[in-house]
Amino acid sequence: MISAADFLRATNERGKAGGATALIVDFGGVQNIDDPTIDRAMSDHFRHAAGEVTEQIARLGRHEIACLSSNAVAGRLAEAVAELDEIVRDQGLGAIRSDRYVLPRDGRALAERVRAIVGGADPAVAAGLRRDRRNDLAQLLRIEQMVRRMDISSLVHHQALYDFVKPRSPVTLARELTVSMQRLSETLGVAVAENPWLFDKVTQLLDRRMLFHLVHDRSRHAEPYAVNLRVATVLGPGFTDLIGRLAAREHETLIVELSQNDRSANTATFDAAVEELERLGIHSAFHAGGWDGLAAMVDGEDARILREIDFLKVRWDPTDLDLTAAETAAVKALVERIGPQRVVLERAGDETAIQFAQGVGVRLMQGFGVTEHVRTMHEKERDRTAARVRRAARQTGDEPAEPAKPAAGSALRKLFRL
Repeated sequence: MISAADFLRATNERGKAGGATALIVDFGGVQNIDDPTIDRAMSDHFRHAAGEVTEQIARLGRHEIACLSSNAVAGRLAEAVAELDEIVRDQGLGAIRSDRYVLPRDGRALAERVRAIVGGADPAVAAGLRRDRRNDLAQLLRIEQMVRRMDISSLVHHQALYDFVKPRSPVTLARELTVSMQRLSETLGVAVAENPWLFDKVTQLLDRRMLFHLVHDRSRHAEPYAVNLRVATVLGPGFTDLIGRLAAREHETLIVELSQNDRSANTATFDAAVEELERLGIHSAFHAGGWDGLAAMVDGEDARILREIDFLKVRWDPTDLDLTAAETAAVKALVERIGPQRVVLERAGDETAIQFAQGVGVRLMQGFGVTEHVRTMHEKERDRTAARVRRAARQTGDEPAEPAKPAAGSALRKLFRL
């Protein structure tokens, strides 16, 4: 982001050369835009989209953002506005207005509009925004002190990732360890998720605490495991040192999951994080969203970095059951193309999700429904085994023996080697 003064200087310089377009986007027509959370969400979404086109973006007033770009890419800025406007209108929450200025033709009108917005800013509102930012920072500093002293083991939630390579005998591939943000908020007494800026910073603080947790409490996690980390953490100072405290054999059974939000914010740093994990011998995973998002990655400019990511997670959506036969066949072909051993269906909540996944060739699944399904299958298998032992005992007259337990960890490590 640049200042309003720098934006005016840039429009003056670009206007002399010609071939430039300025866009002023006004979010003032969106209902509840005065709510800080709504305002941040709307402006951040647009700034991320605009940032892929131009670096010359300025916050002019309370609800106005201006962008300057070449005429060749100005259409992409207009598309970003149209996408947001469609979302707002579909929800019946008003509309987003945008005005386009072609330079140098509209240079004077643009300068007058910018000066009117900046000059007309309410001092009380500006003071309120400064106060909000100051309070957010003070709150973050207090949270950092609390998190640094906190034992987060009680907040860590475990969920298994299962491999259905043998559908009747699924096995645990890894366990995902995540911090419950709801329980953290209750512990801190702060509604972290309701403040996007604070949420962003707190998740980065938690990354470091999670890494320390893994280093010092590794004995609690004998199986392969997965953790969600921010790109900034992977590329930050100290990550290599912390990871270096894990034994080399544990590198083989560690998965670091990277978020879609971090990739959207900056694809270059996201790619660098994937490559850094590859260099350190750590498996990587990525939340690709839905099937359309995964297909776009495979067929788009991301194909190269896609090859370096070990696991691609797709979120279960019940509307997938409404896909046509041709669309389902396309999903199945996509899974086969990427590799069934790399695609994970996450948040699978019931048997229909499991059946859909198996129908399109997905063998890796995660979710409460999957955990319950596997637990039920294992109970039935134990019952069948016990019944066989009792029948054999009656036939031979011997006392029934306890079924042999598999060697802990060995099968998982063999399975996990990619």
